[in-house]
Amino acid sequence: MRLFSIACVFLVTYPAFLLAECSNWELPNSRLMKNEVRQQDSGMCYAHRDSKAMEFFHKSVGIKIKEPGVLELATTFHRKLLWLRQLFEKKVNYKNSESILDWGHSCEAINHILKNGFCKKSKYSSSSFHYIYNIMRMFGDINLSTKKKVCADDCGFELSNEQKNEYSNILIKLTLDGIRKDENLSSEVRSELTKFVSKSFSTVRKTNFPKIVKSMERKVRNHCKKTTTLNEYRGYHCSHLFFPDAFEHENYSTFTHKYLLDSLSDRQNQPLMASICSSVLSSTKDPAGLGFNQSVGGYRCGPHAVLITGAKSKNGSCNVLIEDNYPGVCDQEKMPWVECEKDTKGKETGRYWIDSKRLAPMLISISKIEKVIKK
Repeated sequence: MRLFSIACVFLVTYPAFLLAECSNWELPNSRLMKNEVRQQDSGMCYAHRDSKAMEFFHKSVGIKIKEPGVLELATTFHRKLLWLRQLFEKKVNYKNSESILDWGHSCEAINHILKNGFCKKSKYSSSSFHYIYNIMRMFGDINLSTKKKVCADDCGFELSNEQKNEYSNILIKLTLDGIRKDENLSSEVRSELTKFVSKSFSTVRKTNFPKIVKSMERKVRNHCKKTTTLNEYRGYHCSHLFFPDAFEHENYSTFTHKYLLDSLSDRQNQPLMASICSSVLSSTKDPAGLGFNQSVGGYRCGPHAVLITGAKSKNGSCNVLIEDNYPGVCDQEKMPWVECEKDTKGKETGRYWIDSKRLAPMLISISKIEKVIKK
């Protein structure tokens, strides 16, 4: 039924594809949360990209948001925008949920933000809290207590007392440095977090990191039940098309290219959120000639999320500007089918131009924030 519905949507909108043109436009390089943020800071390419899309959306409708807020929660604390549902809804078992971010299904999360608004600013949305949380998650069941007797040779992954003391000192220093550098913390919260990490990473007693992680998640969820509703969000929603479910494999590139051009001509001053097979960028074959089973349906795909922030006509083709999640990085040698963008000083911006016909075979999905059309 779902496949039939998507096919019907495509048939209804098919004539529009034929009329799509490539107009020249370009959005500025994103400055997420006032600073340049890398994907490794965000934790996941989809969370990073969609937060950038929300940033551009705010600018386009004149919304001023004081960070950190729900965007920072999305990019650094929760790793996946899927978790935003758990922030607001009860009885959602995210451990058994299929990630809406797998293969680029992200509109559900963005629409949840548009409907429910932002979490109110607090220590739970601070970079220090995110940093501590992520370190706690990485350590899992490791025991730092030196009071416990060190086991014999065959004891699995067990640290010696010397190693425990070393880890304890490193972790306390790292987290305290992060807390000191966080300018958004009040003196009261700074003191509270300092005591928390000193106690949690101490070797004096055993710390149950998984239990602390669950406690931190619960506190954030409870806090984010109190939201700041933005009236400017009313009348907007995120639309999405997941190509593999919609198009026949034989004509995959033709259909995705037409949908891409149509989306570019009706983007309503917003960037497009694209999900691509990143491995195709470094293909030895020209992507323009690849079919579905050689790209999206191939053995190696490498699902990746990027933002389309520009378009231009060049040599009779439509080229689009891709903003990736690694600022200042564009490897021309490894990606022969792109043109790395450079600033006025000749420095690479990390964005790159690619022919839309070359992008089409590697497209997994396209999403965009747009006005709701009242019928």
